Amino acid sequence: MKMKRKFLCTLGAMASVLAFTSCGEQDSSNTTVSTPAASSPAESTPLASDSNDEHPAVSAPEDSTPVTSTTSTTSPVTSTSSVHQHVFTGNYEITKKPTLTEKGKAKHFCSADDGGFEEVEVPALSDTNVWTKDTTKSVPASHTAAGKDVYTSIYGEVEVVVPMQAHTYTGGYELINKPTLTEKGKAKHFCSANDGAYEEVEVPALNDTNVWSKDTAKSVAATHTAAGKDVYTSIYGEVEVVVPKKADEHDYTGSYEITLNPTLTNKGKAKHFCSANDNAYQEV
Repeated sequence: MKMKRKFLCTLGAMASVLAFTSCGEQDSSNTTVSTPAASSPAESTPLASDSNDEHPAVSAPEDSTPVTSTTSTTSPVTSTSSVHQHVFTGNYEITKKPTLTEKGKAKHFCSADDGGFEEVEVPALSDTNVWTKDTTKSVPASHTAAGKDVYTSIYGEVEVVVPMQAHTYTGGYELINKPTLTEKGKAKHFCSANDGAYEEVEVPALNDTNVWSKDTAKSVAATHTAAGKDVYTSIYGEVEVVVPKKADEHDYTGSYEITLNPTLTNKGKAKHFCSANDNAYQEV
């Protein structure tokens, strides 16, 4: 009987050890798994035995400490920062200037002044719904210097160079070689801008009645004692032509002046003046 009780005690202790080993080998999971505690040494009270028992009772090993298996899990990290949404209502910076016929490009900055921008298309300068010509800053071109046109809009300011104008020879004339009744002359034809520029042109002869007219008010007839002049006018100016003094032979076809009155019985005398009214006369 005593041997049987000892054997049973030994079997109980071995069962506890096997149970501990089995729990320690369990596969870990995502949840904490705890194994039931084996009897501590304090609880491992020897089985009662007869005082005459020669062998002490067998108890569970003292190091039978419960084993706890833990598996750490990583929780997702939530960012508390937010991404800035640009609002492109700030200033513009032209990166490609438009022309009168071609569109340009510009940076449209974020209203937060953080450097953010979007690239936008800029209408051509001929778009009067967008661009206005600044007449106070614009400078007209002349025949001696280039000018500029200045356009303004929400996109900024653009200057366009206006090339120097070509001369327009529609101004006055200045004769440099006067024509005659038989030969042509030359003249300067000035630019309408009055900038001193001119082109040299040929001037028709004075006998060209499609160009020249004789100014009778300014002309003076030649006499037997003095030369006269004929004055011709046209778009080219005025030309005077000297008319030589008449030949010595007067043309007495002018008026009369009685110097001796005739009577009923006697003849008289008179001066018959030259037709040139040069006071030349012959007595008749």
